[in-house]
Amino acid sequence: MADPLNALKLDQLVEIIPEILVTLREDAMSIRGIRDIPLAAADKLFATICKLAEEVDLDLTGIPCWRNPAGKVIGMRTATRPVHAKWICEDIRSCVRDTRDEVFVTDSLRWAVRQSAGASKNVVSILVSELESAALTRDWDRFAEIRQGNRGAAVG
Repeated sequence: MADPLNALKLDQLVEIIPEILVTLREDAMSIRGIRDIPLAAADKLFATICKLAEEVDLDLTGIPCWRNPAGKVIGMRTATRPVHAKWICEDIRSCVRDTRDEVFVTDSLRWAVRQSAGASKNVVSILVSELESAALTRDWDRFAEIRQGNRGAAVG
């Protein structure tokens, strides 16, 4: 069976990733007891975004993040905001648009989003909503193509 997340394109992933990060942080603050699961998922998602940014030679200077001794981004800091993730994702998208790397970046972001869904039911809700929206858009596009085809047949 095909993975339903394959329906999400790069543009959609760029739009929902900041929302997912916010949701994971909010979930961590609302949970009694083990808060590190959603926080770790948020850090992993953010670290994946930063790794992709470094792969396309983006400069992350000024973005608040935790780094290990080797300089690798390992997570978000308290000062890291969703807009930072959005900026990074938008810059990555503009660097890889219409290149061979676009498929790799899209698949990597899908993987990271899929991993974060396991940490929060609210992230799953975001993904279901986005997938439903993508399905409606595809259905509308098909309807428009059929309608245009019918017009062409009637005129021609």
